[in-house]
Amino acid sequence: MRADPEEEAPAPFPWAWGWAAPGAGAGTRHDAEGSRQRYPRLPAPAVPLPGPAIRVGLIGVVLLTLLSSGAAPLGPYLLGISIDRYVIPRDGAGLMRLCLLLLAVYAFSAAATWVQAYVMAGVAQRTVRRTCGATCSPGCSGRL
Repeated sequence: MRADPEEEAPAPFPWAWGWAAPGAGAGTRHDAEGSRQRYPRLPAPAVPLPGPAIRVGLIGVVLLTLLSSGAAPLGPYLLGISIDRYVIPRDGAGLMRLCLLLLAVYAFSAAATWVQAYVMAGVAQRTVRRTCGATCSPGCSGRL
């Protein structure tokens, strides 16, 4: 029970306590005194857009990722086929052909993963080199 019946109930929302409501605007817009002199504007593109070599590398990595991801479930699928069609009926010649196909699928998947990692490392190094060249001081060697 309240001591004073005319006492106002607490406000349910923060803006009822004197804060501005979202999107209401708390007054006129003004900059802090001298902020433009103290903090000069940053250059518009702080990080340069990727060049053609980086774009081609990224597109290649995406394509290799799709191909290697598509080859990954192919291995267990071929194992199931080999058991059903060649191991149970004891067909050695068919099993050998399917084993060679399975070896080719796994070799392709491993090679695609390696090339993907190699290309991505080159893309990352070129990006860091361009970023350092755009943001470092003129005497920057570009080495990390």
